[in-house]
Amino acid sequence: AIGESSGFAEDKSEMLSGLQKQYDAVLEDIALMEESMNRDSEELASLRESLAREEIAQNELVSQKNMLLNELSHIRSDIFDTADQVKQSRSQAEALEKELKSVVLVKKSEIEAGLNDMIVQLKNAGAAAQEKYAKREELLQAQKDLESGLEVAMLNKNDLIEQKYRIIANIEKIELIRENLQNKIWDDYGLTYANAEKLKG
Repeated sequence: AIGESSGFAEDKSEMLSGLQKQYDAVLEDIALMEESMNRDSEELASLRESLAREEIAQNELVSQKNMLLNELSHIRSDIFDTADQVKQSRSQAEALEKELKSVVLVKKSEIEAGLNDMIVQLKNAGAAAQEKYAKREELLQAQKDLESGLEVAMLNKNDLIEQKYRIIANIEKIELIRENLQNKIWDDYGLTYANAEKLKG
């Protein structure tokens, strides 16, 4: 019984050790995923700072545009009598405005595309982290179930040991009764129990 208990404890220890290793691996994966998410968050913050700088640059360009328009207005007033010069200045201003709008739109599209990629990556990272967490919960539940099963097995083992001791006690009682009966047959009739059985037959 002691050997069986020792083997059972070793099996339990090995199983718990295996579950602990799996649990530690899951925690390590979750930590790596959190580090990746932190890096992604830092990159997203960097992109936001870049967008803010681009907006500042855009505001500066708009300010420059306004300045150019003001200069154009002065030029128009100065060369009002020359229609060709006015038309040329107007064309230059319109071309500059279109160019500025084109540059701003391209930059805005690039930044939005980068942000969308970062959002998709963050969502994927979040889904992977949730999956790792769910796996961790499954391992914890399996560990609890195993410990519960081991407790039940120990209780059953204790019950069997008690039954064994009761059976041994009953056998000892029967042996004692048999021995007393043999002594009584010898004392009363001078016969052994075996000889009495032969006479009975």
